[in-house]
Amino acid sequence: INSYFKVNIYGVRMRQWWDSVNKEFPPFPTITNNNFEQNVKPIYVYSNSHPFFANNQATGNDLNAIVVEGNIQSDTTWEKDLVYIVMSRSIVPQNATLTINPGVIVKFYDRYSGMVIQGTLKAIGEQDDPIVFTTLNDDDVGYGGDTNGDNGQNLAVPGAWLGFYFSNNATNLSELNYTVLRYGG
Repeated sequence: INSYFKVNIYGVRMRQWWDSVNKEFPPFPTITNNNFEQNVKPIYVYSNSHPFFANNQATGNDLNAIVVEGNIQSDTTWEKDLVYIVMSRSIVPQNATLTINPGVIVKFYDRYSGMVIQGTLKAIGEQDDPIVFTTLNDDDVGYGGDTNGDNGQNLAVPGAWLGFYFSNNATNLSELNYTVLRYGG
């Protein structure tokens, strides 16, 4: 909280481990009011961690975002803060729900990244605050801006990320409302 992270590979790196003594996961961390500058990855979250984000700033990093990798193992909520970058194909398994709050921008790293929904995806935006799903190369200011700092050198094209796949096992509780999907496959 209220910290400054500069010139690191990872500003903050989170991976939650099972506490075999207490038979539980440790409490979820809170990452608020921080500045991340000139890091490779300002915030790296392996998806079994469930931090709360608010009022963070990222400038001059290789990726000005919250970098997410791995599968969503349990109920998880993504809050509006920095852009989220999904680095690979992420699975939301049965009995798990990924809730994405209004105003969240999710960018997918490459054409191999996307989401497989076997459980539930709740992406319920608002008319004036939609949820955006797009490619990392989408530099449009209204969709997260130049998150990868390439000054528009890599163009956003259709098929730049996989998209969503809802498996036969996915619940009928999934909902996308007031969402914008750009450049998917």
